[in-house]
Amino acid sequence: MAVKRKLTKGKEIVYQVEEVFEQFIEEKASLNKSMARIKYIRVSAEEQNTARQETDKGEYDKVFIDKTSGKDTLRPQLSKMMEYVRDGDIVVVESYSRFARNTKDLLTLIEQLDNKGVSFISQKENIDTTTPQGRLMLTIFAGLPHSSGNSFCSVKQRV
Repeated sequence: MAVKRKLTKGKEIVYQVEEVFEQFIEEKASLNKSMARIKYIRVSAEEQNTARQETDKGEYDKVFIDKTSGKDTLRPQLSKMMEYVRDGDIVVVESYSRFARNTKDLLTLIEQLDNKGVSFISQKENIDTTTPQGRLMLTIFAGLPHSSGNSFCSVKQRV
């Protein structure tokens, strides 16, 4: 912080604005240090390639990769990620079909993240739970049938 000097009234206002701006920048920097960007990647089988989902891997603080079916939420790296995340973190997936295979599982997982103060972003569908539009999309999903067989994709996507 700058040392306060004897200034004329107009210059004093500028000084106060600069001081408030400096405080804002310092607070934002401290918030960014505590927040982690986390990427979750999943393919359905060990022999499948994760490269398409890893193109932006370097932008994340931590990456969790599962090579297993998404038929349920009992996946080793998903479990580790759910334990790892903390308030303020952001979980990013390439597509919500990589995160959950049906509406019920998607909403359950996002609710668990939300309860921990963690945001969720699905890149392909442009869903971001930090925005009103992203929350609206989740509300629309909540209105869809929740049967465990209600898969997002009727055709399995192979990488």
